[in-house]
Amino acid sequence: TYQPQKTGFSVMENGEFYDPKQNVERIFEVEKLFGFPPNKLVTTNRVLVGEGVLTKICRRKPKLRHFFLFNDILIYGRIVVNRKVVGSKFNLTPDFVAS
Repeated sequence: TYQPQKTGFSVMENGEFYDPKQNVERIFEVEKLFGFPPNKLVTTNRVLVGEGVLTKICRRKPKLRHFFLFNDILIYGRIVVNRKVVGSKFNLTPDFVAS
């Protein structure tokens, strides 16, 4: 009988492969960017879904911000010259989660 190989990767909805080890490493990097204490962002079930620069619409004028979308929270921040990100953290509620 055929036995599938276990690679440690999972296939996400978009067809890309998800590597849990790389995910944890990237979350540690994001933690450092924000200056969070160690293991503040890393949890057993947290997955970094996507990240990128988006335009945040503000009262006076639009501003570029770097967003990090996890499966349970959204974090964004202002990009600073010394490569540190200063930002805000928002918990996602089920109202904002698309299925």
